[in-house]
Amino acid sequence: MCDADRSLPLSDDISLALDVEAEETVIEQCRGRKRTRNVHNWKKNIRKRKRARSEKYTSTTGKAIPGKSFTAVDCHCPLKCAEKISDERQSAMRHQFSNLSDWSLQTTFICSQTKV
Repeated sequence: MCDADRSLPLSDDISLALDVEAEETVIEQCRGRKRTRNVHNWKKNIRKRKRARSEKYTSTTGKAIPGKSFTAVDCHCPLKCAEKISDERQSAMRHQFSNLSDWSLQTTFICSQTKV
């Protein structure tokens, strides 16, 4: 036992059962607690979040990967996308998209912004 040596009179079965229960609780209290997992601060997850937000990050091999920057799209399709969506609007949409930093949210954002 840890610090609690209890000596109870063992006159009948009830006191014996109480003594066993008390001993089990003392043993459980003496055990150390395992460290809780902090998944949010794992290097792998930090790397994923930075990559999804288009920020600069370090790859698993140690190579520095630069963040993505906005470049205006000059679309030559028959729908004339570049004329319909200004550069400022494209930049704002890119900023909104990169701030989501979760693949499922980014996919939902793309689906909500496109028409089929």
